[in-house]
Amino acid sequence: MPQEPPLSSSAVTLEDKWTVERGRILISGTQAIVRALLLQKSVDRRAGVDTAGYISGYRGSPLGGVDTALWSISARLEAADIMFRPGVNEDLAATAIRGTQQIDILPGATRDGVFAAWYGKGPGVDRSGDALKHGNSAGSHPRGGVLCFYGDDHAGKSSSISHQSDQAMAAAMIPSLYPATVGEILEYSLMGIALSRYSGCWVGIKCVNETVEQTATVDIDIDAFSPVAPERGPPPPEGFNIRPGHHLNPLRNEQIVIDVRLPLVRRFVRANRIDRTIFRSASPKLGIVTAGKSYSDVLGALASWGSPPRGPRRSGSRSTRRAAPGRWRPRGCWNSPRATRPSWSWRRSSPSWSRRWPRRCSMRRAGPSLTGKADEAGDALLSAVLQLTPAEIAAAIAGRLARLGAAGSLAFAPRRPEAALRRRRPTTPRPRSGPRSSAPAARTARPPGSRRAASPCRASAAMRWCAMPRPRRP
Repeated sequence: MPQEPPLSSSAVTLEDKWTVERGRILISGTQAIVRALLLQKSVDRRAGVDTAGYISGYRGSPLGGVDTALWSISARLEAADIMFRPGVNEDLAATAIRGTQQIDILPGATRDGVFAAWYGKGPGVDRSGDALKHGNSAGSHPRGGVLCFYGDDHAGKSSSISHQSDQAMAAAMIPSLYPATVGEILEYSLMGIALSRYSGCWVGIKCVNETVEQTATVDIDIDAFSPVAPERGPPPPEGFNIRPGHHLNPLRNEQIVIDVRLPLVRRFVRANRIDRTIFRSASPKLGIVTAGKSYSDVLGALASWGSPPRGPRRSGSRSTRRAAPGRWRPRGCWNSPRATRPSWSWRRSSPSWSRRWPRRCSMRRAGPSLTGKADEAGDALLSAVLQLTPAEIAAAIAGRLARLGAAGSLAFAPRRPEAALRRRRPTTPRPRSGPRSSAPAARTARPPGSRRAASPCRASAAMRWCAMPRPRRP
């Protein structure tokens, strides 16, 4: 069992989130974005690399407090040689980020490289598509690196329109990492800079409301961070990263991104086990592949069947968590469900990810049977628009297991309030003494348009899917 980092012997203060490099801190998701830049500076300093930092973007929910957090520690940023320049708009900010990677074009550089970060909400990603595509096509510096923090509001809680930006990032051929917790924002930010330097790609960090707007205690240990850099093989004539003085050749630039850099992304993800199997039952019948916030919802759904890991392992399923969703790691699709015939993958909002998998599965003779927001017949399993709750996910997983003949492994009661707390149908109380009346009890007329209270059978759908006997009425 890995030991937890020891707590600092000094008094705990609110400044610990900016200063502690080994121990436990209290930090919000927005502050984690800022702290990641300070940690990257510490990582470079310990590696003997003289770097500077630059961050620019345009605020918008759920990243509406990034600039405020940066301004609040302007003295710390200046001491760490990190420059913050809010953009007039997202386009100009992305263009400035691209310029930070061109440190070798002009002579007289005073730093080995500049790591940079861009931030903006979903509509900002849409309007900045041209700048992001050009920046990613040009590449990143081997001692710089670029992160793109994009905030998605799937439910439209604080936006004029619901938006999901990982499709736009994938169209720009920018790989994305999808953290599920505040701690993973720190982890994936550092891993994203390493990936950007290694592959030459810009790297996106997907931030949703439920993750970036929460506050949590996080254990950090900067000494333990040591990403694996696999052998890249022979470089093309232009090199892996951004190249100074290159001539404009759009088709060649696209070829380098597709044939050279994206395969390096897949190699880096495999070597560092960014995508990994979380749990596995003794004889899995169903493989569950998910990412980000949906991963947390799946754990909540499986926890309703029993305390993890006992509940998931008894469920006859296997769960693989993908931190790098998209089309960047096809080989990982086969490693997870090879021994598991049917597989099920989904994410919140648009199911574009699960649409690409069947095409890859069909190209393999031993490929798994894949379903997502819809089943094999095309009927909906989960909504592709509305927000999903752990109770809905639990019921859907139980239904899939029942279809596969594994429902017997779910013969234990759900522990979630959504499945356990149900309204019972009101009944007329019987008198404790005296003869029974042969006349039926009078019913109270319901107002027009009202609905009947949910019956125990209809309310206990999760129990039926779990192959449990129908409870008897008293």
